[in-house]
Amino acid sequence: MTEPTPLNPFAAPILERDFDYRLTQERDPTPRYSASGLGFCITQLYYKVQGVHQIENRDLESDCRMAVGNAIHEVLQTRVKLRHPDAIMELQTPDIQIDPQEVRDEIGEEPCFTEPVFCSGRPDIYIPCPYDPDLDFVVEIKTGTKGLLSGLMPDYHAVQGAAYWRSLDVDWVYFYQVDRGTIARRFMHFPNPHELWKDVLRIVNRVERHINELGTPPPAPAHISKVRHCLNCGYFYKCFPEG
Repeated sequence: MTEPTPLNPFAAPILERDFDYRLTQERDPTPRYSASGLGFCITQLYYKVQGVHQIENRDLESDCRMAVGNAIHEVLQTRVKLRHPDAIMELQTPDIQIDPQEVRDEIGEEPCFTEPVFCSGRPDIYIPCPYDPDLDFVVEIKTGTKGLLSGLMPDYHAVQGAAYWRSLDVDWVYFYQVDRGTIARRFMHFPNPHELWKDVLRIVNRVERHINELGTPPPAPAHISKVRHCLNCGYFYKCFPEG
């Protein structure tokens, strides 16, 4: 039978308060589009591209999930690097310039911005082919649980791949999905990059419309959960000022 934890008057308040609590961190983001943020939450994107101050209030569960995901990324990157020394991890992509005319030409919408906007990113793994540059490829690692491997690639992952396709001029983008609990895993090839790039243009134009014409943030998409996502977002205080 397990003995009750003895009461230590010094340890007790530390054990109760200082392990499982919300950690508050503040920062000012770079006011630009990033590949990883393009498809997840358009409300978050609206604030980020304007450089609005972030106040994160993360719980222990979220930090642990992030730490496990980061550890899986590091393990996979290390293993690939051992076999392919020329592979580049976290490659800073060239800036993608998105011009108003491209919005007109590609998706037939009237652009809601007059000056070019820019997007960049850092794919997890870039592997150049030593004998044919047309075979260079990118691998983006995605970790998660609750059916990550059971369905199709989420749209918010796919548009991230479209940004890498456009910025690095690679025809081959793969996602390596890993279940954080079971470590079950699979590769998925990124499909139809040109069509998905059109989705990126639609997202950007919608954000710019809300910034330049409406002056209000767009509503969050249906896959965003207040409990799972919003509570740990740096813009929770903007979306839910009442708490």
